[in-house]
Amino acid sequence: MAAIGLSSAEVEPFLTQGVRVACENSGSSVTISGDEDHVQNVIGKVYLQNRNVLARRLRVEIAYHSRESLPVPPHLRF
Repeated sequence: MAAIGLSSAEVEPFLTQGVRVACENSGSSVTISGDEDHVQNVIGKVYLQNRNVLARRLRVEIAYHSRESLPVPPHLRF
């Protein structure tokens, strides 16, 4: 996962297969999620295009808001 200081529409051209917008935090901030190597590739492309835009990997063990996280089984829900 990574935090990107762009809108969903602005980050769309940088996304590669297997990487998607996982969360729109605001009109100028999204979280992307996907395979680590592909997410790092997107971060690099964003950084090369505009070094003033926040583009950093998030230190998480599970890629929340993505296909990589599994749904909570019914018996564990509150």
